[in-house]
Amino acid sequence: MSELALGVDIGGTKILTGLVAPDGRVLRQWRTPTDASRGGPAVMEAVEQALQGILTELPPDERPLGVGVCAAGQVDFATGRIAYASPNIPGWAGTPVKARLETALGLPVTVDNDGNAAAYGEWWAGAGKGLGDIVMLTVGTGVGGGIVLGGEVLRGGRFRGGEVGHMILVADGEPCNCGQRGCLEVYASGTAIARLARQHMPGWEGAAPDVFELAAQGEAEADFVLANAARNLALGLVSLGSVLDPDRFIVGGGVASAP
Repeated sequence: MSELALGVDIGGTKILTGLVAPDGRVLRQWRTPTDASRGGPAVMEAVEQALQGILTELPPDERPLGVGVCAAGQVDFATGRIAYASPNIPGWAGTPVKARLETALGLPVTVDNDGNAAAYGEWWAGAGKGLGDIVMLTVGTGVGGGIVLGGEVLRGGRFRGGEVGHMILVADGEPCNCGQRGCLEVYASGTAIARLARQHMPGWEGAAPDVFELAAQGEAEADFVLANAARNLALGLVSLGSVLDPDRFIVGGGVASAP
């Protein structure tokens, strides 16, 4: 058996799998579509089938030692069960991901929240390598993230540690799908950018990438929308900095990497 591992990112639209070397290099990659609207059980079945297929095609010298899984929602790290999840994947909460995959694959499995996994990956082998404390924000459709302090992921007593997107930015503000109002996510995410653009450009319909394109073409309203989202994100970082004083903030995700 090799010293390789499989890293798996379970999303609502796709499963991303990588064969990872001990130094963090991704040697091979696979992408499998999923359909979150079919619910958690269907997503879990798709994950099992995808990983069983990958293991079948790998030669003996590339058979992994184990599997690391990241997924949306609050994850009980000890048991690998989804303790809480938003309605984005119906029926995902309560899914025993670790137990299901260990039974299906015959390999040890570790499961964590996707933001925690992203933060730890950056601390271990990415933009936070060599640092003590980092805060990672993933800015895409929503705002996720994770916190690494002294080499340990901050998970919290109820698995909510590092949920930076759900810190309150505006009292009694816009509703968030987490059940709160005024979260950073509803003011700095791709979804927030599209909503604000519709408010400032009557009749316009589109998504966050379209707003970036309009801004690049010199559209003043689009530029205002992006500046507003950037300011909101900066306010969130200032608040986090006051509490945690990390060595570095790392910002990633589709919105953050937009031109």
